Amino acid sequence: MRKVVITGVGVVSPVGSGVEKFWSNLTSGRSGIGPITLFDASAFPIRIAGEVKDFELESITEQFPNSNGSGPKGFPRTGRGPGGGDRRKAIR
Repeated sequence: MRKVVITGVGVVSPVGSGVEKFWSNLTSGRSGIGPITLFDASAFPIRIAGEVKDFELESITEQFPNSNGSGPKGFPRTGRGPGGGDRRKAIR
């Protein structure tokens, strides 16, 4: 059996990043869905999505010395738009 330690609570979501911002937006009825703005989606038939716009992974990685994305000690790989990673491997 694997043990898990929860060291904090956080949210990274199109509705808002951070517990306070997420909860405020959620309870105010704000949607995280809108036109795609983080890349040119004109070649795709769907141009709306839930984008996480107010979060940069790099802003927190220095807090975690093993955050190389290579395994369970680090952050999982994240797909960050077209060519940004294999989303099937996002969670190990």
